[in-house]
Amino acid sequence: RPQIVRWLVRDAYDHDYVDIGEYLRFQTALRRPLGLLPAKRATVGTLRKWISELDERTLTALVDFRLSDLYPRPSFSPEPRDSVAALKSILHAAGSSWTVGDRNGRWGLVEALPDAVMAAAQAVVSQSGNASQLLNAAWANAFGVDKRPSHAYYDAVRAVEVFSCPLISPRDRSATLGKDINVLATKPEAWKFALSGDRSVERLLGAFRLLWHSQTDRHGREDYADVGVDEAQAAVLLATAIVGWLSQGLLTRVPGSVVK
Repeated sequence: RPQIVRWLVRDAYDHDYVDIGEYLRFQTALRRPLGLLPAKRATVGTLRKWISELDERTLTALVDFRLSDLYPRPSFSPEPRDSVAALKSILHAAGSSWTVGDRNGRWGLVEALPDAVMAAAQAVVSQSGNASQLLNAAWANAFGVDKRPSHAYYDAVRAVEVFSCPLISPRDRSATLGKDINVLATKPEAWKFALSGDRSVERLLGAFRLLWHSQTDRHGREDYADVGVDEAQAAVLLATAIVGWLSQGLLTRVPGSVVK
């Protein structure tokens, strides 16, 4: 916490005055009073004391809020620099469950995952196009500070559909992942997946089905149930892998086979 406070408040003497406009904006955005007086300036000591006394949830939200305003944005500089890199180092050294990541084109706090997982996911998410935009939104809603699991799951499925529908059901303008699953299941021998294991297309189909049928809040179905955070995170990770496969052309149609 002391290092986070130092990161938030520039090094200066406690009696120095600083502009607190961004902290007042945070207090307004949170829609509840946090004890910060509505003045344009405050002493560094007052500001440090105020931040130090915030509860953990509010402090996390404040760090996330400050990150979102930092430049250059991830889209211009994918590698964290200066203050962003400093915060990432602080969180890593403390063994925090949070790290710094790209959330819809802005810096923000995301749940810490193994570096190899994050690197692989970032390689997919950072690509241009509708699928990557949807995946970015899905990651933000599944792993960010303000989690919205239902939105995360929905965007994860749509990201897969950006690639699966034109490939598997190119003539169906109302295609969905569900329809793509039916096409693959009807004639799996018409398709080839890069992994050459036994019945690899059927096993890929299993991943499609797992993603599609586990979305319990789709279309107000009879067995409707809210999507949980764990479910949303699993779906986003799975969708990221599927988008990576499809975007690399690892699922192809066997030449001469008929496409619906």
